[in-house]
Amino acid sequence: NVIYKMGICELEVLDIINENFKFPQIKTGIFNIEMNLDKVSYMSSFGVKLWIEWCRSLPPETKLMLKNARPPIINNINMVDGFLPRNSVVESLYAPFISEDGESDKNILLYIGKDYKEDGTWTLPEVKGDDGQVLSEDFFPDKYFRFLKNS
Repeated sequence: NVIYKMGICELEVLDIINENFKFPQIKTGIFNIEMNLDKVSYMSSFGVKLWIEWCRSLPPETKLMLKNARPPIINNINMVDGFLPRNSVVESLYAPFISEDGESDKNILLYIGKDYKEDGTWTLPEVKGDDGQVLSEDFFPDKYFRFLKNS
């Protein structure tokens, strides 16, 4: 789903990213892309390859702004060299939290400037399950936010 507004391309990815995914060709003269990744629950290795090829096809001055990035995206940003182009920012991301007994879990949306900063620092919110039990992060923050030190 692609919408152009005032020199910005708003791109919503509505499915998993695999060998069948087709990245859109961005109109000439568009240098700001806001990509909503809220519905991306999975990315295959071939999808990673297609992602990198698409990012490399963008003009170098293009700013890619990722919104609602789920753990599969964040994990690839952290593991795959070149996954996130230089002129990019992760504006918001989901972080997984889980109860001590493993019975309750939640993905919480975190925002740049509020929950994490481009300088590599973060402050995680207190998260409670539906039963009021405090949930712990189901990730290692220093590894999950590693991409901040590389941007």
